[in-house]
Amino acid sequence: MSRQREWGLEKLPSLTYLRIGGTDEVETFLEEDWLLPCTLQILLLWAHENLKMLNYSGLRHLTCLKKLDI
Repeated sequence: MSRQREWGLEKLPSLTYLRIGGTDEVETFLEEDWLLPCTLQILLLWAHENLKMLNYSGLRHLTCLKKLDI
């Protein structure tokens, strides 16, 4: 999770569903320079016990997003 921007998810235009979970080490999700593809429709974040902040600037371009589950 510490290298989110290295995943290159913004290069996957067919990605519509993303589920990320199962780690206690994450306190912040979606850093400003880490982009998800704008085609993403469902984003599920689960089992992040220490999550304190979800950065809005990483979500604002998700124009197809229909479901965000934290």
